[in-house]
Amino acid sequence: MNNLIKSIRKTTKLYCQPSRIGDVIEYNGEHWLVIGIQDVQIKYSRLEIVYVCQNLELDFTYQPSSPSKDKLVHFELSIKTGKEHILKDITLGRLVRDKNNRPYQTIEYTDIEIKHTDIVVSFLARPINPVSRKEAKERLLNERKKKLDLTLL
Repeated sequence: MNNLIKSIRKTTKLYCQPSRIGDVIEYNGEHWLVIGIQDVQIKYSRLEIVYVCQNLELDFTYQPSSPSKDKLVHFELSIKTGKEHILKDITLGRLVRDKNNRPYQTIEYTDIEIKHTDIVVSFLARPINPVSRKEAKERLLNERKKKLDLTLL
């Protein structure tokens, strides 16, 4: 499950159309389906985007939950003094994982509390569910057909 969904950073020229949700991108020789956007930054003349992606080439067994079960989950993170850089890992829209390694996307902060020398940050996150294996195989097949047609021209 750890390699099924991951964050992928892509950089493009500022005025070139970047990948969108639902597009298939190639990363490290594997095909990934863009299922979310975590972060967008403009750095000089470059557009830097962090996508939430699902690996289309992995076989997996995942019981998709119904939309009614996809409620926001409350998380709490204790940050020790000197480890403030960890705060960047939970900025809104970022991918986080629970104790069972299930992926979630941060939605909003709910509280910040100081306990002795630690900072305790509370936030809500929504579960990220991969697309069904059947749909993933369809998209991978379509992407391979599209790539094959481009190489034949």
